[in-house]
Amino acid sequence: ASSGIGFEAVIELAIKGHQVIALSRSKEKLQNLQKITLSLNPDAVLYPIVFDIVNDDYQGLAQFIQQKWGSFNILIN
Repeated sequence: ASSGIGFEAVIELAIKGHQVIALSRSKEKLQNLQKITLSLNPDAVLYPIVFDIVNDDYQGLAQFIQQKWGSFNILIN
């Protein structure tokens, strides 16, 4: 979510009122994403999570999503 189509998709979905989880290995890029999103819509709900697809804990991420929302509607990879 820190560049390209994922970056743009996060912004568009979040500013239109969707709750979005954005994953990236780069904390700085996630902070930039959140800054831009909130400048376009201060009420946007964005959960930036530093996450490495190869090395991080999918179980923990899945539990976080299930506890917070029960499920998710869209996955952009």
